[in-house]
Amino acid sequence: MLLGSDRTHNLTHIDVDELLEGGWADISNKTKIGAIRIDISYEDFIQERPKGPYETSAVFFYDASDSQELVRDLKYNTYT
Repeated sequence: MLLGSDRTHNLTHIDVDELLEGGWADISNKTKIGAIRIDISYEDFIQERPKGPYETSAVFFYDASDSQELVRDLKYNTYT
């Protein structure tokens, strides 16, 4: 898939309940905080010689006592 820098595309749907299975009760009753790390690998094929692979990762936290949304913590971002 080729995607311009000003475009977005959802690659998949993530079911947070399923990812945090087993710990969801503790997260829901505010005794624990959930964390999810997403890693993406990709290559740049626009150049004459493909570059990469590159990797990027992001960490999201879910704290039921704070909000009902995943919050991305930028200090954990990595880009290579």
